[in-house]
Amino acid sequence: MSLSSGGTTRPSRRWRTAILWIVGGLFATIVGTSYAGFLNHDKADETLARMRALENLLIIEQVQYVDEASLRAVAERNGSATLLLDAWGHRLVVETVDHGDAPGFRITSLGRDGTKGTCCERFVSRDWDADAVRQREEWLQAW
Repeated sequence: MSLSSGGTTRPSRRWRTAILWIVGGLFATIVGTSYAGFLNHDKADETLARMRALENLLIIEQVQYVDEASLRAVAERNGSATLLLDAWGHRLVVETVDHGDAPGFRITSLGRDGTKGTCCERFVSRDWDADAVRQREEWLQAW
């Protein structure tokens, strides 16, 4: 600390620089965390849209049973290599669900972490590691 001409003390240049670095670091942390949240929110929205699109294509093409070959064929016919992936780059899990009257599909995104989680709470707000699950044109669990 040094004395200014008015007799008051003010921080030295070194202290002012340190304070600026601390404030700047806190600001960057807050902004970075918020930005990461927006990115994950956007990825979640993109994933939910892909899941709906895939389900619609399976229904339109009247796919009776899903396996690796049939899923790849649907994606290729519709010109979308990303159709089978969530926005985090993980493979969507697609299963045939038999309800007697007609086959249905259960499509699951394993979320940001790519690992199988539990199901089914209707909405798991902002838990990007949770699974999103859509079955027979209904959300069983979504972000």
